[in-house]
Amino acid sequence: LKAQAGEDKVTNFREKMKLEPSELTDTELRLAQAYDNYIKLFPHTSETPLFLANAGALFYRHHQYRNALRYFNTLLKHFPGSEEVNQARFAIMESYFGKGDFKSSEIVARRIVYGEGSTEIKSPARRRLAESIFLSAEIMADAEKHLAAGDEYRRAVKEAPRSEFADLALFNAALEYDKANEFPRAIETYNYLLATHPNSVYVLDAQNNLAFDYVELSDFSNAARTYEQLATIHPDEEGARDALYNSSLYFAKAEDWESAIKINTLFLQRFPADDAADDLSFEIAGFYRQLNDMDTANRRYNDFVLQYPDSPRTVEALFYRGDYFKEEDKSKEAVIEYQR
Repeated sequence: LKAQAGEDKVTNFREKMKLEPSELTDTELRLAQAYDNYIKLFPHTSETPLFLANAGALFYRHHQYRNALRYFNTLLKHFPGSEEVNQARFAIMESYFGKGDFKSSEIVARRIVYGEGSTEIKSPARRRLAESIFLSAEIMADAEKHLAAGDEYRRAVKEAPRSEFADLALFNAALEYDKANEFPRAIETYNYLLATHPNSVYVLDAQNNLAFDYVELSDFSNAARTYEQLATIHPDEEGARDALYNSSLYFAKAEDWESAIKINTLFLQRFPADDAADDLSFEIAGFYRQLNDMDTANRRYNDFVLQYPDSPRTVEALFYRGDYFKEEDKSKEAVIEYQR
C-alpha cells in the first residue's frame, strides 16, 4: 500500500499554535485605557512609541492579535526609527501567524530575515518564515490544490533547509505531487528527502512510495531496485519480506533475469518457510531458462521437485525436465521425467 501522512506522524502546526484569546483583567483594561488616552492626547511625543509597544504587547499576551496589530502597525508607520521598532516588527509577525494570516506573517518574516530587524530576531523569524509557508501549503492541500501545495512545501524547505520539519515538508510535497499525478516531480522529491534526511522517520514510507511512482511510470527496473533497498533498511520482518517479493516481481517485469535470480535467492535464504517460497524457487529455474542457461535451469527444476514435492508446480517442473532431455536427444531420461 502507498503510505500517506497519518495524524500520528504529521506535526499539525495549526493545532499546536491555536491559542484561544483571553480577556484582559480589570487592571489590564484600565491600563489599556490609560495607554489609549495618552496616545490620543500626545500622539507624537518621545514616550508615544513605548506606550504603543506596551499596549500592543498587552493584547498580544492575551492572544488578541487583531487589537495588538493595531498598535504595532501604528508604531511602525509613525515611528520607524524608534527603539521599539524591532520588538514591534517581531510581534507583528507573531500576531499575523497567531491569527492564521500566514501570507502576511511570511511577508513580515521575510523583511526581518533579509534586511530589517536585529540579529537576535533573525533566527526565529527565519523559522516563522518557513512555518508560514508550510501552513499555507497545508491550506492548499486541504483545498485539494495539490500541485500548488507541493510547490509551497518545497519552498518551505528552500527557505529553511535545516529546520526540524524539513523532512516532513519534503514528504508532504511528494505526496501532493503524487495526488496531482506529477510522478516525475514526486520521484525527485522523494529521492531528495532520502539523500538529505537518511535518518528521517519518513524514510521507509518515502522509499515505499518512490517504488510506487516508478511503477506508475513503468520504470520497473528502478522500482525493483527501490524495493531492494527498502528490504535492506526495513526493521520489520514482514515489511522486508514484502519489499523483497516486490523487488523480485519488478525485476522480472524489467526482464533483468540475473537480478531477479539474486533477489529470489535472497528471499529463500531469509524466508525459507514462507508461503511464496515454492513459487520463487520455481521462478529461479524459469529465469535461467530466460537466460538460455538450460543446464542450470534443469538442475534448478530438479532441486525444486526435491525440496517441494507436494507443490502443484512439480508437475510443470518435471514437464520442463522432460523437454530438456528431449532436446538433448536423451529419450530415456525424457520418458522418465514425463512419467514422473
